[in-house]
Amino acid sequence: MSTSKSFIVPRDNNSHLLYPAAPIDELLASNLTIQSESPSWLRELRGLARSEAVAESEKFDDWCIKFGVRTDIQNRAATEQAVLARYWVVGGHQPELFHPGVWFKNFLLSGLSQMLSRNGNSCQALHVIIDHDLAKADAIKTLFERDGKRILRNSVLPFRSADHPPLPWQSTYLDPSMLSKWIDVKTVVEQDCVSQGWEPLLSQHFSILEKCILNSASVSDAFTLFRRSIELACGIENREVRMSQLCEGFAFGEFFFRCLSASTKLVDAYNQSRNEFRQRRKIRNAAQPVPELQFEAGWQEMPFWVYRSRRPTSKVEQDNYRNKLWFSQSKQGRFIANSPSHGASLLLRVPDSIDFAENKSSIHDIWKEWNRQGICIRPRALMTTFFLRYVLSDLFVHGVGGGLYDSVTDEIAIRLWGLTPPKMIVASATLHLPVVEPVAADAVDEGKIRKQLRWLRSSPERFLDVSSPSAKNLLEQHLSLIGDIPEGQGKADWHRQMASLRSRIQDSIRNESASIESASNQLIQQRQQKSLGASREYSFAVFSESDITSRLKKVVSQSIGPASDAVGK
Repeated sequence: MSTSKSFIVPRDNNSHLLYPAAPIDELLASNLTIQSESPSWLRELRGLARSEAVAESEKFDDWCIKFGVRTDIQNRAATEQAVLARYWVVGGHQPELFHPGVWFKNFLLSGLSQMLSRNGNSCQALHVIIDHDLAKADAIKTLFERDGKRILRNSVLPFRSADHPPLPWQSTYLDPSMLSKWIDVKTVVEQDCVSQGWEPLLSQHFSILEKCILNSASVSDAFTLFRRSIELACGIENREVRMSQLCEGFAFGEFFFRCLSASTKLVDAYNQSRNEFRQRRKIRNAAQPVPELQFEAGWQEMPFWVYRSRRPTSKVEQDNYRNKLWFSQSKQGRFIANSPSHGASLLLRVPDSIDFAENKSSIHDIWKEWNRQGICIRPRALMTTFFLRYVLSDLFVHGVGGGLYDSVTDEIAIRLWGLTPPKMIVASATLHLPVVEPVAADAVDEGKIRKQLRWLRSSPERFLDVSSPSAKNLLEQHLSLIGDIPEGQGKADWHRQMASLRSRIQDSIRNESASIESASNQLIQQRQQKSLGASREYSFAVFSESDITSRLKKVVSQSIGPASDAVGK
C-alpha cells in the first residue's frame, strides 16, 4: 500500500470508507501468492498461529458461555476445518465501547466471510481483542436538552482507581464495590437517550456488565462480552480471541525470539522506516507515528512491552505496570528487562543461541515457563499488526489510523526479512445518533450574513439609511474624504478624520449592527447544535440495538456490493 496515501472518512450519516476498491477475491489471491513465496519458517509459523488462535477462541467461547452469552454457532466450522480454511480475514481493536465507525469493521468481517463462503470458499473471520494496551480513563458521551438546546454530557466510567496509573486492559479488573457507580452512569445514559426517543444498548444489556462487575472480571472481558452478546444476537458470528491469549502461544513466542535474534537489524529497520515516514509526512511530534527506539548503556530498546500479570487480590507493584522491553547482549549473557539495567525489577535470561531449525522445543519450554510466572511480553503497536498481518491473516482489516501507520510496518518487514507486504483493507464508517434536527425559527442566509459581517468591519457606510438627513450627511462626508486622499504630511490628518467619521457611522448604525450580530450568533448556535447531533464519536453503547445493528448491516451491504464506494486521497 502506498506510503503517501491518506484516508478520509465521509462525514455524512450512514456513509463509509472502504479502501482499496479492488474485489476482495483479487486482494486475497494476491496475498496467497505472496504467502506462497514467503520463507518456509513463516509459512510454518502461520499454521501454528492459526491452530493456537482457533483453540484459544474456543476457550474464550467457553468463558462467554459461563457468563450466559451463548456462542454455540450452528454454521461454525469444526476446529480442524477452521484452521485449514482457505481464507483468514482478521481485524482487531482495543476492548473499548468504541464508536460505530470502529464497530463497522466487525460487521464487515462477518459480511466478507459470508460473501466468500457463498462463493464456495471456506473463510475464517477473526476479531482480535487488543487487551494489552493501557486501559485509560474512558467516558460515555450523551446528549440531553435544556431550554430547547442540546447539551453534551460526559459520564466517566468508574473502572480505574485514581490511586494507580493505567494498567493494560487485561490487568484492569472490575470492583464489585463500584457497582452502584456503574448503575449511576447507566441511569444517566438511559435518561439522556430516552429523552431523545430511544433506549440505549448500555441499559438494554447492562445485566451482562453487572454480572462481570460482581465477578471481578477484567474490563477487557466485560466490554467484549457486552459487545459480543449484541453481535451474536444479530447474526455476527466472528470468532474472537484475546491478544494476550495469542501472545502466550508458542507461535508468538517464536516470533518474539526471532525478533531478538535479529535485534540490531530490527531496531535499525524500525527506526529508519519510522524516520523516513516522518520526513515524508513532515511530522514534528517526536511520538508520531511511534517513538524512536533507544540505546542506553549497552541495552537496546525493543518494540515490545514487558510486565507481570496482575490478579485482583495482588498488590500492584512497579513491575505490574507496562514497561518498555530492553535487550542486552554481553559477556555476562543475553538478558531482557523492564529497564536498561541488570538491577531491573524484572530481569530474564535468554539462551545465548537458538536453533530455530532443529530445537524449537527449547524456546517453547522457556516461553511456557515465563507464562507460568505471569511474565507478559506483548508487542507494541507496529509489531502487533506485524504479527497479525504477516503471520496470522490472509487479509487484515485496518481502521484509518492503523492503515496509515502500517506503511511503516511494511518497510520494517522489507528491511528485516525481505518480506513482500500483503494487501490490507482500510475501513471505517460514520453513523449519527438518530436525533431529530431542530427546526430553525427563521431561515438564515449564511452567505448574506458573512458578507454583512465583512462590511461591518470594512465598509460600515454601506448600512447608512440615506433617507435620514444625518445619515445622508455622514455618507457625503465619507465620499468627500474618499475622493480627496492627500499625500505627504496631510495624510496623517486625513486618517484621523476618517477614523472619527467611521466611529460616528458605526454609532449611527448600531441597531443594524446588533441585528446582524444576532443573526450571526443564531447561525453559530445552529451549527453547534447540528454538530453535536452529527458527531461520529458517540459510543455504540448509546445507540438503540435495532437501529444501530440494522444500519451497520446496511452499510456493509453497500460497501461490499457491486457498487462499493471507496474514499481515499
